Amino acid sequence: MRQPSDGSDVAVLVIAYRRPSLVELQLDGLSIVRPRTLVVACDLPPSGDRTDAQRIRAGFQDGVSWPCDITFDVASEHLGLNRRVTSAIDLVLELSDQAIILEDDCVPHPHFFAFAARLLDRYRNDHRVRMIAGGRPLSAPRWGQASYYFSRYPFIWGWATWADRWNEACFDARSWTSADEQLMRKHFAGDELDYWTRMTSKSVQGRGSWDYQWFHAMLEKDGLCAVPNMNLVTNVGFGEGATHTTDALDYGARSVPSTSMDRSMTHPLLVERHDASDRQAFREVFLRERNATDQEPGLAC
Repeated sequence: MRQPSDGSDVAVLVIAYRRPSLVELQLDGLSIVRPRTLVVACDLPPSGDRTDAQRIRAGFQDGVSWPCDITFDVASEHLGLNRRVTSAIDLVLELSDQAIILEDDCVPHPHFFAFAARLLDRYRNDHRVRMIAGGRPLSAPRWGQASYYFSRYPFIWGWATWADRWNEACFDARSWTSADEQLMRKHFAGDELDYWTRMTSKSVQGRGSWDYQWFHAMLEKDGLCAVPNMNLVTNVGFGEGATHTTDALDYGARSVPSTSMDRSMTHPLLVERHDASDRQAFREVFLRERNATDQEPGLAC
């Protein structure tokens, strides 16, 4: 019988911008797992100043002390969040058919890598599952008896996916069509329909965040996200320097300390979304964020 992977054989992408101080936190988890393939993708600020990108690169060069194939991809100009994230994921999924994706402020518990690796293997040929999350909503109880459950929402504070799923998504701006309206009505009603139509249509038309386009692609495939029943990734990026989570006072309300996972992982009996978890996520994560600000927050936990 093949032994479960510890995650070291899965390519890891770290997307970094402006905050070299976060490198050490990333290395804390990476140095335990010792991934054999690592891609570090950096954006430049609008000024084109390369200082932070150089410090981030030096931090990883000095901190990776194990055998590892490291690729550094520093943008030649300011790409912005959407282009930098999607081009970075494109790159790592050209090098590997699956990957773990971490933005620089998403600090993984070492158990996240093994969790992601086992589910990447288990659902490799089950295209209903589009991604594996590491972070989960703060107030969510344990959903079901298994180690994880399925949601239709793509929680992206530390996640993993396969190249074949990612390559089916489109991130080019286009017109919002009647087919898009029908897709929203297939999945949502009432307040949820209004919310997701408004937020997703903005992104499809090029005026919003990349993760809503990813969500749209998941909805087209009736896709699911596997979410752990314990938090495996902590976001430490609230406050100055953040793109969306700029309010440091919001940290305690939204960031969950990571915990270890039982080695004896149990799986849901059925591959289907957990309705109650999605209803709570909509009320307490997405609708709360929308009511708090008129800006598009991104699909974070």
